[in-house]
Amino acid sequence: MTDEDSDESDGRTATVGGEGTTAETGDGASAETGDGATSEPADIDVTDDADRSAEPVGDGGFAESTDGPTAEADDAPLLKPSLRQFPWLRAAGAAVATIAVEYVVVALAFVAGPSSMDSSAFDSLAGELLQYAFVLYNAHHVPIITTATNAAVAGSRMTNALYGAEGGSIPPAAFFALPIVALLVSGAVFELRRRGGRASSTLEESALVGTGIAAGYAVVGTGASLVLVRRITFEGGNASSGPAILWALVATVCFPLVFATIGAAVAAVYDERSA
Repeated sequence: MTDEDSDESDGRTATVGGEGTTAETGDGASAETGDGATSEPADIDVTDDADRSAEPVGDGGFAESTDGPTAEADDAPLLKPSLRQFPWLRAAGAAVATIAVEYVVVALAFVAGPSSMDSSAFDSLAGELLQYAFVLYNAHHVPIITTATNAAVAGSRMTNALYGAEGGSIPPAAFFALPIVALLVSGAVFELRRRGGRASSTLEESALVGTGIAAGYAVVGTGASLVLVRRITFEGGNASSGPAILWALVATVCFPLVFATIGAAVAAVYDERSA
């Protein structure tokens, strides 16, 4: 057996005995076997899977890999949890109860208290009860407007019986203080009875309480001003008097927003310190 080795600059040729198998390597490689078959290496391109996942698609876009799950962000809620958890209906109920207590106090001041108002001055019980409501509106600084048809109104069309009142057994300041004290107590009691779902900050919590009570307070106060009207019919004309609607709206919103909020804030601070 003869072995011949030939080295060339461009490649190597090795001839091995037997049937003369030839292997040539270098710039181009070929293999020849005993049967004369020639095997040429195939060009194989191996690319990384990561490169495949970012191939250009369409107008210069890139295809994203779909091997992993795609996470979609949850939609944020429209309202904050403190707004969604606040008991708005219960706050409206507290507002109605506050107005009812105020009215009862005014009525008791004239019926059982040291008031100088004479019940016999009214034509009916309905007229007397209506006058107590007018006094309560006056306590909120809401004037009573009087209009007449085919007649002239003596004096000012807008009056407040508590302004400049003198000689009464109960000073007007006591009536003016009534809605303030009632709303302070209402806001504080509502906050102290609230246990779950409070807002993270005292300012936000007290503002929610004030807003909730103001909503019910304004609906009742403004709605009542539309129906609490005294009508007088006389020969050739008629007259009517009732609370000024726009004044009633402003007053029944601002009073609870200020004083119920303050009451709730004081109660919240007290509750935090005593816990």
